[in-house]
Order: sequence, then structure tokens, then C-alpha cells
Amino acid sequence: MENVLAVLNLGDFAQAFSKMGMFPVFDVAYYIVSILYLKYEPGSVEVSRRSPVASWLCAMLYCFGSYILADIMLGSSPLDYFQYNSHILLASAVWYLIFYCPLNLFYKCVAFLPVKLVLVALKEVVRTRKIAAGVHHAHHAYHHGYFIMVVVGYVKGSGVALISNFEQLLRGVWRPETNEILNMSFPTKASLYGAILFTLQESHWLPVSKSVLILVFTLFMATAKVKPSPETRTSYYVRSEASRVAKDYSPVRVALLQHTFTKVKVKSSHTRQKTQTHQLNTSQNWNYPVRDVSGIHLFHFV
Repeated sequence: MENVLAVLNLGDFAQAFSKMGMFPVFDVAYYIVSILYLKYEPGSVEVSRRSPVASWLCAMLYCFGSYILADIMLGSSPLDYFQYNSHILLASAVWYLIFYCPLNLFYKCVAFLPVKLVLVALKEVVRTRKIAAGVHHAHHAYHHGYFIMVVVGYVKGSGVALISNFEQLLRGVWRPETNEILNMSFPTKASLYGAILFTLQESHWLPVSKSVLILVFTLFMATAKVKPSPETRTSYYVRSEASRVAKDYSPVRVALLQHTFTKVKVKSSHTRQKTQTHQLNTSQNWNYPVRDVSGIHLFHFV
């Protein structure tokens, strides 16, 4: 990898990219996309009208939930990150503009497809930096705690997804079936894989410099999240886009499952389509309601 980058003369670029500051441009993009996710949640707009304090707390969890959870795991105060006044004020300003801007102008601007694509790509730059920083922090606290490094990096990259059930309680919603551990989205899975890679690099088991790994992983995440599809040409809903990306990489997952887990029966897309057709025919013959199987898991345990 280093030789390839040397030939392409990208080593210096990777070094400069890894040292580039995130505040304020990249952090603003991260806050905007995170709070857009919050506004997409059912009932979030009603909560903002009924209880602005609860809405603000939810927004802060969406923006800083990964820092809060990582600090708790490493024995620090969960309020430690709130000492950075500039970040809190910036995130609060973004929250206010998205929910309370007159005529919804700010929301319409940032939700415009080309603008949102840029913001999503910038957010992935911050996600990669957070994963690398989480692994590095855990490495200093637990020099040989490789599992701890992976977990902290994974938590830093996953954001509020891992504590989404707690955030839902602030909005008066309880949906345990949305647990991110049980139904991992593409960004959460990618954060886990990235935490493993950065742990290997931090432990000197991966012969790649950190700057190169940051650049490559950022390009992968940004490309995966903004990849054009029929969904993005009609209405770019970022979470459905993440589900689409997960399906794009399902052949790799199938191959890994087949060679790793002996008691896992993997269903291909052709098998799922036959199952859905069979259930549809059965329901038409017997007039039974059909359960939607479009969201069926890729595999099940026997």
C-alpha cells in the first residue's frame, strides 16, 4: 500500500488529510446530518413543539452520544465533552435552525439532494477520525487491551445508534425492536470493521501508516454512502440508503458466513424471492394476509 501511494505521490496528501482540522466545517456537516436524522424520526417535530428542552437533549445525544458512551466506558464523566462550549453552541444553533427556522428554509436548503450528498460525505470524514481517535485513546489507557480498543473505536464511530433506545425514551417512544445491536445498519457494521482495522494498525499488526488508513477508509465510507441509485434520484433518505449499501455488500457477507459459521443457513436473494412468491400464491389461494418479507434477514440460525 505504501509503495502504491508513493508511486501515485499520495503519501504527502494522506499525511496532510489526516492532520486536517475538523472544526468548524466538518463538524457543522456532522451536526447537520445527525440532526436531520433526528427530524426524520416519527414524532420528533411534535416533541420540538411540545417540549423544546427534550428535543434539544435528543439533538445533543445525536451529536455527542458517541463521546458520552465512550467516556462512560473509559471511566470518565459523561459530561466531559460538554466543556467545549464552541461545539455545544454550534450544535445548538444547527438544532434551532433545522427545527425552528422561519418557513423551514434552513431545513429545505440542507435537505436539498446535492447539498445533502456533500454533507453526508463530510460526515464520514468525521466518523473515520472518531474511530481512529477512539482506538488511539483506548490504546493509551489499555496498551494491550485489543478488545477494548475495538469496542471504544466501534462506539465512537456508531454514534447515537447504540443508545437510540435511551434517546427514544426522551421523546416518549419505546421501540426495543429497533435495537442497533440486533439489527445493525451499514454505518454501524462499517464502524466495527474500521475499529478492527485501526486496532490492528495501532498494534503494529497492519503494515500501513495511520494517515493512509484514514484516507482509504474515509474514501470507502464516503463512496458507499453517496453512491447513486434509483433511491437517491427520487428521494434521498439517508437511512434507506444505508440499507441499500448493506445489500450491495451482501455477497461478501454471504461468503464469510458460509465459511465461518457451520450452523448458519444462508439465503440468497433468489431464494428470498421464491419464498416471497410462494407466500403470495398461498395467501391468494387461502385469503390469508401476507407478512412483508422484504426486510427478512439474510440468514437465520437452525
